[in-house]
Amino acid sequence: VENAGGKINLSTVNQGISIAGSSGEISAETVNGPIVLSDMRASSVEAGTINGNLAYEGTVANDGRYRLTSHNGGITVAIPESSNATFAVRTYNGGFNSNLPLKAEGDVNDVRRGRRVVFTLGTGNAEFELESFSGGIRLRKPGTVVPTSSRKDKQADKDKDKQ
Repeated sequence: VENAGGKINLSTVNQGISIAGSSGEISAETVNGPIVLSDMRASSVEAGTINGNLAYEGTVANDGRYRLTSHNGGITVAIPESSNATFAVRTYNGGFNSNLPLKAEGDVNDVRRGRRVVFTLGTGNAEFELESFSGGIRLRKPGTVVPTSSRKDKQADKDKDKQ
């Protein structure tokens, strides 16, 4: 989906989801595949995947709510450093890192132990909930994100290199 606005509700079972240049209330769900949300201006995002990476890049509404979850994949969020957001972060078998100027409430190492740790950027108006069971969580400034691709895409690249 590209350059859409309003309520967007997408779901799939064995494919990825890509939304670009869109705004409004976004809901995206897949079982086997990545979710890539780029150049977003959404006020609300609920995105989840069982087997896949999840990436969000865009602006943050001051009163926005963003919930990104992956059971078996990493989560990357790229937002402007001037954003105002609170991040509730949890991962059980993955790491956490950020190049944004965050203030932590609690022990940052608790994120890796499956405990919820809260970080604040700016005034913390918007709310992010980021959770991955078996993947890392990265918060980034725009332009510092490595594109997210699925395992299937990576295997195809390896197979192509062998030819």
